[in-house]
Amino acid sequence: MTFVLPITFDIRKCAEKQGVPSCEAPFFRIEDNVATCRVGNYPQELFQVMAEGVLKARGVFDPVPD
Repeated sequence: MTFVLPITFDIRKCAEKQGVPSCEAPFFRIEDNVATCRVGNYPQELFQVMAEGVLKARGVFDPVPD
């Protein structure tokens, strides 16, 4: 996924609350304490990850039988 406008955030603000997130190449470019997102995921991909992870663990989605 590419972005029309740059997606950036100040990593100093994140560090204050939860520690510096994984802002590593190739996903982010870091310059002057600003992380710029270089790649992203489509909503369907994000939903699949959530459905197989935290939503499954919380009982929202049952495993699909083979």
